[in-house]
Amino acid sequence: MKSEKKIEQLVSDAVQGSQTSLEEIIHRIQESVYSLALRMLFDPKDAEDTAQEILISVITNLRGYRHEGPFRAWVMRIAINKLKAVRKSNAEKKMLTIDNLDGIIDRYEAKGWFSKQQDVPLPYLEAETRSVCTHAILLCLNRSHRIAFILGIVMEVSSQEGAQILDITPSAYRKRLSRARLKVKDFLVKNCGLFNSSNRCQCSSILPAYLQKGW
Repeated sequence: MKSEKKIEQLVSDAVQGSQTSLEEIIHRIQESVYSLALRMLFDPKDAEDTAQEILISVITNLRGYRHEGPFRAWVMRIAINKLKAVRKSNAEKKMLTIDNLDGIIDRYEAKGWFSKQQDVPLPYLEAETRSVCTHAILLCLNRSHRIAFILGIVMEVSSQEGAQILDITPSAYRKRLSRARLKVKDFLVKNCGLFNSSNRCQCSSILPAYLQKGW
């Protein structure tokens, strides 16, 4: 609560013309804005450009923040509205549905990528592989479900705050998040070796193939 009051004071000062307060606001929100854009678009350049546009919208509309809810929720609503309108990134165009991702794994299996376990060259690269897979799964969700999943699971916002950000009821937000989680869980339980060691998609198998391709 203390930090929230402080950001509200910064907003009030910035509206009154304080450049220092404005710079501090930007400093505090730019990382979360970029992170949201990157998870939505999965393209660093597109995410950077969109994040800059979001920050500009926040700055130019700062007087519109009426202190009726968390400042973060107000910023995220601006960000979400912008991300809903932005054109699909190249990565989004390639990953359409969960079924589409199933097909990709089928092709990997047909190429023999999962035929035997291999030693992972560097442990941190295995973690990077998990991150890439997570992003790929998110891209297979439609934007509505992807936004709900990112807010609820990645950013851990409450159902009340999530509802404020999306301008829907808490009940509708929970239902949307539940559907997104179910889609992701069903895919992981069926394919991911982290959920079931007998599943075909294992980080220690797929990473060497990625490295051979120069990814």
